[in-house]
Amino acid sequence: MRWRPLLSPHTITSALQPPPSGGATLSGSEARYRGLFPRLPMPRLAPTLISLALYLCPVWCLTTDEAAGDVSVAASKEIQLQGESQAMRNRLAATMTRYARVLFGSDPLSIEGLASGTEFLIDATTLNPDSIMAWSMLLDAAILTERDDLIEQVLPALVRLAPDDTAIRFERLWLSLERSPTVDAKAAMIETLVSEPNLGVVGPTVASALCVRLAMLERRAGDKERFLYWLDRAVELNSANYEAMALLAGVQYELEFTDPVGWTELLLQLYRSNPADSVTAVELGLYLLDMGAYSAASRMLELARNLAAANQVDPGGDLDADLAIALWASQRTDDAKQVLKARQLQMNRFFQNATASSDEEERLSPLEVASLVAPAPPKLAAITVLMAGDATDPMELTDAIGEMIRTANHVDGLRAAADAKPSIRVGTLRRALWLLITMNGSQGSIEDMANRIEQIQPLDTASQAIYDAVKLSWTDTSAAETALKPLTKESTVASLVLAALLQERGLRRESATVLLEAWQRSPGTVMGILAGHRLSKLLGVALPMGSTAIAVTAVIDSLPEVFNRLPESPSLAVTLKLNSPEESVPVFGPVIIEITVLNHLAEPLSISARGPILDLMILQADLDRPHDNPQPGPPIFVDIGQLLQLPPHGEHTIMIDLRNTWVGAELNTRPLLGSTINVDAVLNPQFYTGAVSKKAAVIPGAFGGEYETKEIRIDGQRVSDIWINEMLGRIRSGHSSDDALSMALLANVVFEQDSPEGSFPLLADRTNEITAALVEAWPRLGQISQSWLLSTIPYSDRLRSLWNIAERSTDPMVKRVALMRVAERFPDPAQAIAEPAVAAGLASDASTVRQLAEWFEARSQFAAEKDFGTASESKP
Repeated sequence: MRWRPLLSPHTITSALQPPPSGGATLSGSEARYRGLFPRLPMPRLAPTLISLALYLCPVWCLTTDEAAGDVSVAASKEIQLQGESQAMRNRLAATMTRYARVLFGSDPLSIEGLASGTEFLIDATTLNPDSIMAWSMLLDAAILTERDDLIEQVLPALVRLAPDDTAIRFERLWLSLERSPTVDAKAAMIETLVSEPNLGVVGPTVASALCVRLAMLERRAGDKERFLYWLDRAVELNSANYEAMALLAGVQYELEFTDPVGWTELLLQLYRSNPADSVTAVELGLYLLDMGAYSAASRMLELARNLAAANQVDPGGDLDADLAIALWASQRTDDAKQVLKARQLQMNRFFQNATASSDEEERLSPLEVASLVAPAPPKLAAITVLMAGDATDPMELTDAIGEMIRTANHVDGLRAAADAKPSIRVGTLRRALWLLITMNGSQGSIEDMANRIEQIQPLDTASQAIYDAVKLSWTDTSAAETALKPLTKESTVASLVLAALLQERGLRRESATVLLEAWQRSPGTVMGILAGHRLSKLLGVALPMGSTAIAVTAVIDSLPEVFNRLPESPSLAVTLKLNSPEESVPVFGPVIIEITVLNHLAEPLSISARGPILDLMILQADLDRPHDNPQPGPPIFVDIGQLLQLPPHGEHTIMIDLRNTWVGAELNTRPLLGSTINVDAVLNPQFYTGAVSKKAAVIPGAFGGEYETKEIRIDGQRVSDIWINEMLGRIRSGHSSDDALSMALLANVVFEQDSPEGSFPLLADRTNEITAALVEAWPRLGQISQSWLLSTIPYSDRLRSLWNIAERSTDPMVKRVALMRVAERFPDPAQAIAEPAVAAGLASDASTVRQLAEWFEARSQFAAEKDFGTASESKP
């Protein structure tokens, strides 16, 4: 088959020429493509424009006088397609794809393995031009090996097979643009492509991605204005473009200080473009806390904490502390206490586990271990003290202060042992000192803490003045007030102490004024929040938010409430359908799995390595077979990133054939018995190490989930004398496209005679008769049937004569399949390299055979070097 664009390069080139004079008219195609490129210079950009025009008209077709499937875009010269059915071609294509996976997954991935795997994929696409999986793997291999010629052949095929695949369309268009000699040329073409007349063809998602690429090129060229222009254009085309939004937030950081509402809107838009991004949620929550928007801050910080939990990641004590202080500031004291309690329980478990695993001589009893309490981090201990100030029982505050002092001493001891700088050690102790002062700690505790600080590093002038005023307040209140008033403009601690002294004297209005100024000055700090809390208690009403806090809270309130539930209920956003079109698959038939990703939100969701939908998902197939116990195979990675974005309430479906994976090899092992397959899928997978097994395990992360198919039954074959006679008659009588299937089943009948649980034992003469028929029929098979049959027939002494004739084949494809069967049989490179087939391959005249044999040689050499290195390192 030959690919032919609907528009020829001559037509497109002529369309770019000046308009004809003399009233001449243009053809429809010429007029249409004249309009696509009205402002582009000629002739320097003509080759690229031709590529772009071919992209914009992605409807490629076969000429009507040629049969579909005759030759692939990247046709292999070794394949002879005549006389073979498409079903047999598809079976061998699946085998070739599986072999490519084996080569690409070898450790290490050598140049020989990469090249041989690429050749197998070229064969697979030649045999089955409709295999998207083979084409996609071939594109990855072509990009990795920098084979531009192969890329140009693969991309049109993928566009033909998956016209809605925006990722491929974007890649194809960008590779065409890469031919432009300058950034200005790329900019001119992209500007034309993203203009209104052409936007419907390119699509806003692809156009936005192109604008981001161009923005990065402008940045490298040093043109900041053009960089910002293309970033703005990318966001304008697609506000859910996470990459564009992240770059825009990075260059507009000054909004944080000049326009709080604008900065909040920008961060919220960045978060909405990827609702699984806990980092943005934390950044936004802390900013809102600084603005005094406590309820909005607690919402975003709670979202970040839940996202971390959904990803099986510890959110950390700092995030818990920030969330607790935001909850407390927004009058949600009980929720704040629950956060602190959960964090303390987690630290206790870790502390107890670490203690229980100590040396046997020092090991505590289980009861003693269970009673251990971990020291709280200083930040959490400080918040506990703040909330204990509202307790009706004064002992609760006393206990909290005592725990804070022990925590500060513990941390300082660790830092002293690590030879930390005095300024670092003093920082923790100074914060403890201010809490003791503001929370009415005992005079002895305050003096002890101040003396300890003095021993490490003297207090700075401002801190010393505050401490002196506090000491003065113990004996002379009026003098202390006079000393504290000038300090309140710079220190919230001084304001809190002064307000307390004024309130003791009954000067409530003056005390409230001092607290109000302190709160308004620093509403996001711990001391500022404490000032606002005391002011609220003094007035007996909740404090109204400032105008800025009200404005940024309104921005956060625009985020739908459903986002709060997404970390714990990801199915509200994304679900997966996992189906098999056929619950019963014929022997050697394709095992198709249909994967559909559904977006339930009214907003688009990106599919990328950043999420919120990860572009790789994992399948795990579990095989069960009568009289056998197949070993579980490795996880199967499936690329679902064919769309740059999943539209609102949209869905994305892909189909994979498990025959392309290790499952195909396992099903070919004993096909007569039949099998059942259960397939589990993990969307948005996260990897962790099992606590007991110490092995890698897979769990769903944020926006992920686990799904499974119904049981898939792979038919076996009921063996009888009548059936054997029918098969023998069929392969003896003539040349059929199904002869290879009959021969594969008969070969397995012979192989099963060596099995102790064989259900149909045969006499030796009958077995020899079958083997002789197989040997006789082998030469009548075509190249494709021989290659596929060799990939399926089992190893057995009873079939030695068939193997001998197959291994003597001079056909390069058959030889390559024979080499891959050696790899299956001998995973140890040292054993594989000793096989005669490998030695013959190294001396072969066929480059593809020799290249594959060199892969065996490279694996053997690497294994030898690895063993030698290990042995050398172990020597004394």
